Amino acid sequence: MNRIKSFVDSLFEGTRMTKALIEQKEELILNMTDRFNELVSKGKNEEDAYIEVINNFGSIEEIKSELSIPNKPDKKKNRLIEWIVSLIVITILGYWILMLAGNPLIW
Repeated sequence: MNRIKSFVDSLFEGTRMTKALIEQKEELILNMTDRFNELVSKGKNEEDAYIEVINNFGSIEEIKSELSIPNKPDKKKNRLIEWIVSLIVITILGYWILMLAGNPLIW
């Protein structure tokens, strides 16, 4: 089912795929699809079956943890930290240059 594959693909998005992760991904898709088909064959409609399959496999974070998929780094947080560190370094360098120049405002 495309929705299950899309869901599993989103778990692995941005992850460097190793052979082991590819195998885990394929196994997860197969297990979820088998469960989906089983539920539909027992009379559940496709939407309810999909929701149950996704809920039974847990949250995305739980699945990632079980499969040892690293979380994507928070790019905004990293940029903020880089910006703050850069600002501190520039301030220290400016202060050091003014000290070397003998600027009386610093002393």
